[in-house]
Amino acid sequence: MINDIIIVELNRWRSYKMAKKFNTTGLCVSKKHYMVDIVEKLKQIKQLIDDEAYFTINRGRQYGKTTTLSLLRRFLAGEYKKITLL
Repeated sequence: MINDIIIVELNRWRSYKMAKKFNTTGLCVSKKHYMVDIVEKLKQIKQLIDDEAYFTINRGRQYGKTTTLSLLRRFLAGEYKKITLL
């Protein structure tokens, strides 16, 4: 599932003509910003969720917390109901 998401994102990136930039604020968008592959991280988080374990996403500024949560929401879309807290 996450591999499909990444393939879709890569295809969007390939069709996007604007030069990518390093994002220093907010959510990273793969067609606009340079991003690292976090598939393994998402699989580890999903395993914690499957095991009904508690976890936190706790890092300093500019470590991809918002982007990770956004991709996690999409990664879990077919399998879990999601509730967003604001």
